[in-house]
Amino acid sequence: MFHASSDDPDLDRVLEPIRDLLIRSFNPVQSSPLETINSEDARQSPYLDLLDAHFRLYRDHKRVVIEGVK
Repeated sequence: MFHASSDDPDLDRVLEPIRDLLIRSFNPVQSSPLETINSEDARQSPYLDLLDAHFRLYRDHKRVVIEGVK
């Protein structure tokens, strides 16, 4: 859940924990599926552009999956 608006200039810092999970040297997370973001469909989220700028994303008919760091 994001506790900042989608146009908050400091929102990049909110993504740091997700990035760290994906790139850590011990047991990194391989992917992270998102069906909702703030109780809304992740595929329609206003945060999707921000996520896409930082992460490799895969989209299907049900969800968005973070697959790695760009």
